[in-house]
Amino acid sequence: MVALQVCSIMDSWFQTALDRSIQMTGLKTALVVGTILNLINQGDVILNGHWDSIHWPKLILTYCVPYCVAVFAGTQAKRN
Repeated sequence: MVALQVCSIMDSWFQTALDRSIQMTGLKTALVVGTILNLINQGDVILNGHWDSIHWPKLILTYCVPYCVAVFAGTQAKRN
């Protein structure tokens, strides 16, 4: 019984998180914040064109984190 309630709540939460406006906000936030953070963290390597020295997992995660935070915050705000 409790497991069904939890599944129902999670399903509802994910439906809200997949809302187009929340997704677009997450993508825009990730693009702006991720770019700024990547320039701070790896700007010298990127701007000098040393593509072989870029830490690609760090670069990708630097965009993923602000996206996840923005989508989580937007979902929570819309549900409350």
